[in-house]
Amino acid sequence: MTPEARQLKKINWAIVITLGILGISLGSILELFLGSRISPFLAPHPDELFRQLVETPTDWIKAAAWTALMSLIASVISVVLGSVLGFWAAYKRMWSVDCWAQLICSIPLIAIATYLLLAVGYGWAYGLSLAVFLGFFPVEKHVFDYCSTRSEGVNSISASFGLSRRQEFLHLRLAGAFRAMGTALSQSLPLCFIGETMGEYTSGKISPVSIGLGGHLRYAQNYSEYPRLWMAIILMMLLVYWSGEGARILWSKKFPLYDQGDIVQ
Repeated sequence: MTPEARQLKKINWAIVITLGILGISLGSILELFLGSRISPFLAPHPDELFRQLVETPTDWIKAAAWTALMSLIASVISVVLGSVLGFWAAYKRMWSVDCWAQLICSIPLIAIATYLLLAVGYGWAYGLSLAVFLGFFPVEKHVFDYCSTRSEGVNSISASFGLSRRQEFLHLRLAGAFRAMGTALSQSLPLCFIGETMGEYTSGKISPVSIGLGGHLRYAQNYSEYPRLWMAIILMMLLVYWSGEGARILWSKKFPLYDQGDIVQ
């Protein structure tokens, strides 16, 4: 890792810690001076949130595990689908494919959710399809942009080894796109979590295993159980944030040379 990357990492962690301290301090002040006058819908008491988590820990573990599992499956499908579509569009010079993918992914989620519901019906496939719908575009855009850009490094290596166009795309451009996919994954994985949660929220009981975090959101909203509502929101936000951050960190560990510059560029 380069000194610049280390410095940026320290700054990011300092920002996270600072925001955490400010959030805890602000929450404590509000609880101390305004706790009795704040609506539980806006800010439930911390002891109620803690009680909600302690009384039924198994339900929350199952919900978070189910949402995480389906989101990870959706992310794998998104990577495969996005990579194939982006590589094919770049190899065939089908620039319109990337434009259509961008147009489709710009459709509001609530609009496309109706059509997906008619196509797949209620159940686990509905949440999975929503997650794939949101997660595949960052990967497709990354692979398409990387494979369609002809750099000086690609020109030199292709000329030196006499590579054909197919060999150049497979062994240089596609390999380089996978090696540099950390940023795309850090965007795609959180979107998969959001799509899966929205699918669970819309479908209610999405599987016999667990209702998921989205199911807890729906149940809490219907029965005005605000501590459960906020606990589900907090867990979802943690999963969304750390999924993206974890993907970026793990990918930089797997391919550390990318932090020092891509040799193909």
